[in-house]
Amino acid sequence: MQLKTQWITKDRFAILKNNKVVAAPKVKYFKDRSRFLQTNGNVKTKNVFGMINNISNGCFRGLTGYEKCESPCYNKCYANDSVYALKNRYNGFNICNNGVDNDYFHIYLPENENYKLNTLKYWRIGSESSDSSLALALDIFEPWVKDNPDKFFTGINSDYFFVTAKTLQRLAKYKNVVIGHTISVWFGEDDLENRFLQIERYQKYGVPTVVWFVTKEEWTKNAEISKKQNKLIDRMLSIVSPKQVIEVPYHSKKYHEVAHFRLNPDGVCCETGKCMGCKILCGMKYLRTITKGK
Repeated sequence: MQLKTQWITKDRFAILKNNKVVAAPKVKYFKDRSRFLQTNGNVKTKNVFGMINNISNGCFRGLTGYEKCESPCYNKCYANDSVYALKNRYNGFNICNNGVDNDYFHIYLPENENYKLNTLKYWRIGSESSDSSLALALDIFEPWVKDNPDKFFTGINSDYFFVTAKTLQRLAKYKNVVIGHTISVWFGEDDLENRFLQIERYQKYGVPTVVWFVTKEEWTKNAEISKKQNKLIDRMLSIVSPKQVIEVPYHSKKYHEVAHFRLNPDGVCCETGKCMGCKILCGMKYLRTITKGK
């Protein structure tokens, strides 16, 4: 079930399930935006993609009730290997439920509505350790897009949060944003069903959309899982074009698997190891194509 959001005060918002408040995380504002902006990107995206880490260290997956929701994605979420996570491993850090009964989840916003960016051309909104659908649901995504028409933005959704039609209609008016949605055979049927419905919904409202398709070698070697994965691919390609698919071979800090399907003729994620030189550029190639280079 998708979760909903509601602002309580300027400094706190509520997360609702079945119209019942199940968490009420704090919001912090900073004049020093370096607290949540990586203006030159991270190690992989250095000098290509800047990172706006306005939501981090929590995705609220555990509240959804979807199959496997009590487990981090792929049983080993990237976020659980972060320095911050390892530091707090024995103090209740759990990416699925952070912000429900602890304060590890962070939402940071600039003071004085200072959303202007002056460095890189491409930006990702929402941290790698959260869900961009939360930023969209809270209406803290659009200000960056609106105030920087010369920049290009992306977010990656797990789609745990409901985003209103009004928000999607507004977002569709911009020509500098593309939203990704993650899918893989690992997720439960109910979780995948929601993700596919949201992909269709975002496209219905005209929001440029790509699919982050996570693959893993062991899945292709298992006959039963491989069959399910082929069905998943068929459904995916009935909704989006191959150029909207970003294959993401599973990777950790120790190793990076190779792509298996290569559905997108422009390439796959991490094919070069860094964003520079990557043809897909996190969906930017698709975005520029449909907006005719604008």
